[in-house]
Amino acid sequence: MRMPELNLVSVLRDVWLFSSLPDELLASVADKIEIVNYRLGENVLKKNDPGVGYFIIHKGKVRVVDDTGGGKPVTLAVLNAGEGFGERSLFLDQPVSATIRSAGKTVLLKLSKESFAALTEHSPEIGQKISQAQERQEEFAFLKTQQLISGLSPQQTEQMVSKISRIEKQPDEVVFDEGETPSAIFFVRKGKVKLTKPSAGGRLLGFRREGDVFGEMSLMNDEPCVERASSGDEGCTLMRLTVADFKDVVGDSEAVTQAINDYAYRKLQQRKVMLLEEEDKGSDDADETQKLFKRGRIKEDGLFGGYYPLTIITDPVLSGVACIDMVATYFDKEISSEKLAEQQKLNPNIEDLHSIGRKAESQGLMTRLVTLGSENLDALAVPAVYEDPEYGICLIYNISSKHVLIADPAQGIKRFARDEFVNRWNGDALTLTVAPDFGAVGDNAAGLLKQFLPLMKPHRGLIARIVVITVLVQLAGVLPPFFTQILVDNVLVVGDFDLLVLLLVGLVIATFLVTMADAVKDFLAIHLTRRITATLFTRFFDHILSLPSQVLNKWDTGSLTARFEENETILNTMSNGAMTIAMNSFSVLVYTPILVAMNPRLACITIFFCLCICTITLLSAKKIRRFEQMEFDLGAEQESHMIEVVKGIDTIKALAQEDEFIDRGKAYFARNMNLSYEKERFDQRLEFATELLEALSNILVMGVGAWFVAKGKMTPGQLIAFTSLSAMVTNPIEELAGFYDEWLEFKVALQRINDILSSKREQNDGVAICPPLSGSIKFENVTFSYDPESGVNVLNNVNLEIQAGQKVAFIGRSGCGKSTLVNMVNRILTPTSGRVLIDGIDISKLDLVSLRQQIGVVEQSPFVFSGTVRENITIVNPSTPYEAVVSAATLAGVHDFASNLPMRYDTRIGEGGRALSGGQQQRLIIARAIAGDPKILILDEATSALDNESEKIIQKNLDKVMADRTTLAIAHRLSTIRNADMIVVLENGEVAETGDHEELMKQKGFYHYLVTKSNEG
Repeated sequence: MRMPELNLVSVLRDVWLFSSLPDELLASVADKIEIVNYRLGENVLKKNDPGVGYFIIHKGKVRVVDDTGGGKPVTLAVLNAGEGFGERSLFLDQPVSATIRSAGKTVLLKLSKESFAALTEHSPEIGQKISQAQERQEEFAFLKTQQLISGLSPQQTEQMVSKISRIEKQPDEVVFDEGETPSAIFFVRKGKVKLTKPSAGGRLLGFRREGDVFGEMSLMNDEPCVERASSGDEGCTLMRLTVADFKDVVGDSEAVTQAINDYAYRKLQQRKVMLLEEEDKGSDDADETQKLFKRGRIKEDGLFGGYYPLTIITDPVLSGVACIDMVATYFDKEISSEKLAEQQKLNPNIEDLHSIGRKAESQGLMTRLVTLGSENLDALAVPAVYEDPEYGICLIYNISSKHVLIADPAQGIKRFARDEFVNRWNGDALTLTVAPDFGAVGDNAAGLLKQFLPLMKPHRGLIARIVVITVLVQLAGVLPPFFTQILVDNVLVVGDFDLLVLLLVGLVIATFLVTMADAVKDFLAIHLTRRITATLFTRFFDHILSLPSQVLNKWDTGSLTARFEENETILNTMSNGAMTIAMNSFSVLVYTPILVAMNPRLACITIFFCLCICTITLLSAKKIRRFEQMEFDLGAEQESHMIEVVKGIDTIKALAQEDEFIDRGKAYFARNMNLSYEKERFDQRLEFATELLEALSNILVMGVGAWFVAKGKMTPGQLIAFTSLSAMVTNPIEELAGFYDEWLEFKVALQRINDILSSKREQNDGVAICPPLSGSIKFENVTFSYDPESGVNVLNNVNLEIQAGQKVAFIGRSGCGKSTLVNMVNRILTPTSGRVLIDGIDISKLDLVSLRQQIGVVEQSPFVFSGTVRENITIVNPSTPYEAVVSAATLAGVHDFASNLPMRYDTRIGEGGRALSGGQQQRLIIARAIAGDPKILILDEATSALDNESEKIIQKNLDKVMADRTTLAIAHRLSTIRNADMIVVLENGEVAETGDHEELMKQKGFYHYLVTKSNEG
């Protein structure tokens, strides 16, 4: 179906995209137009599909729909007759950004994708119009995200877009200077802007980054600018709006005007605080620390309000360091805040929660990055650092039902209404705490308790509630026995039934209140234990991962796992045990005097049998502990055996050794059963003795008590009350005696995990973040010994210099120190004496994590993690773009097999990569090593596990892998060694020869000997 040409040209002329085209060209376009009809609900374009053409609505209308949420589609806009759509996906060659759906009987004019492409090539102004429209749309969306002008209507925002001018600034170019008359407000579109105060010696006031506003003071008054604004090191893109245009758009909008005024006032107050101590700038170095930090403390309101440390800074780049300083002071932990501050000022990078966490952990604090919904705010463990949209990095001190207390390092303590805080918080926070250092206390209980106290400090209000409820419950426990005494003596004997009703009502009310209080106490105790448990287990796991490899290699997996579980024993003893001791001791101290007062003779009988039971329990404890120690050791051995069987199942089957390993498993099981039988027999004998003594005690008390009643020295009610109260004394005493067994178990558990925690961590004294490396390496007088006291050195006084980008091969006999020397570079091993420098920097001064992230390593024995192919490649940086993953995989030869997997790079490869062959695993390790584009690459027999075909794939691309990287290769194969820029020959821990292949062959030394022998082989 065709429309008359004249009418169609007239329609096209009214379309904004074609309005500037001449009639001849419009007629040509009209010839290529296709008329299409759509019914109600039909999709014209589908989101994420490729564009198929440019459409003009001739009759009817369409809806722009977001239907990706899985629920009811959301209408984003409605397009009417005369409007067009589909041009952006065609011009930008991108998928369709939203679904276009017919809203009735609709007639559309369609220009095909090919015709549209030809038209835009012939008429570049069409592309310019599309780009300009897209830019206006992006600016509109950007302005709608600005909180300060969120009160504007869409029409006002469109008007603002038309008045805004976009300006590009070169690096360090001034936007406006201090003292200038303000004329505009600026929005940072890209890059960052630096605010300084030249009159205060160039004092840095802060940065404005993408999405931030500056120049807001121009909207308040006509006073001169109080600061200089200049672009950052990489330049910036700004959106500039004159004051006159801003006021013209905003008009009488009180909400926007008030928001701007409040924002400007807060920023002004913040700058005053930062410049408060500027007049003391000429003081000597001894006062420099005081300039960095101004410390104090603030008391929170209320009966249980505590004192909170406060660290005020004058330089906004130190906000994160100030928060760490406040947390350390809060926990009474000494840290080097000044050293952290110096490092931060030398490298004033943008602070985020991740970087603050690294700094805090370098000072011995434990951190955890969490993301919570507003409904889970109470679950956030404080103190915690968060990023406030207005004040920047701040510290949360306390969260109550009505308020949230925070410390702003620039302005001090602030209290927000809970709802207000929820609205300004994005849900991300960094919790900080100290962790008990069991390795420092051994099995010393007092020292251990001292380690636990800082953990309790953030929960002191919770602990106070638990203690108060516990005391009340214990005191209320004396009521039922006396109610019973009155019931027997005054109701049953005398017949006062009016008193019976009163007693029953009172007893029901007291029982209900005690039960409720006890339930609340248990709930609070569970809440407290949950929070401490996470810290305790994380502390142990963190310590294991921080140990040097040579220390961990001494332990088998079962022993480590068993010791990990011992943390629960320690926690239960320190939390439940401490509560048990406190409650039982309180019961004994309260109820024993009452028993003695009621009847001293019966009290003596009760106490005597309690002492007998306690004696038996204490004497049996050591034997019980021996049984448990044997169970622990046997369980660890059995678990190690099972892990070994699972890991080596292929080898076991290949050697036909299933029966042998089954017999070993049976032996472990039989030993376990025999040990359990012996322990249960002993427990039964102990239980029999204690139950017999308890029965004799009850019989004797009842018999003597009955004799006292018959003689008139006690009433029946007093005897019944005494019997009830005696149980409230004997049970706590027996539990206290039984705790001795738990105490011994606790000490053994402490010794077990102390085996791990007493091992020294990897040295990470350097707090300097590793700068981008170029890759030059220098070994200076490096000596290493695994056991310095033995006097046997693996390396002896090694001196070696490697230039950036060099390919260096290390060869030598097995055990000559090749791997040892190379492992010095990423600090897997640390020199016994001497030092290693990268780019002239002593690597012992660098942060360990940031150093290793810039060094790629391919191990001789590949280890692949469970998960997908992509997750294994991006394990160092999970946010690595997909293109970089494919690039690294192609270079390492992974793409060849990954592209044939069922879900390509998202295919799960099983525990240890068992779904892959050995060669495929090795290629995956190489891809993982180069995915982060490291400047230093370590290849430890990188192709040793490959078959010939896989080796050819790697060798073919090896030059590309090593290009522009300093490569340290440990290899035996001549093909890898021959092409090295430098070959280092090691013999007996010393550098015997260095040079390239030709040079060393001419020397006819040790290298010549090795090559000759290899060729003969």
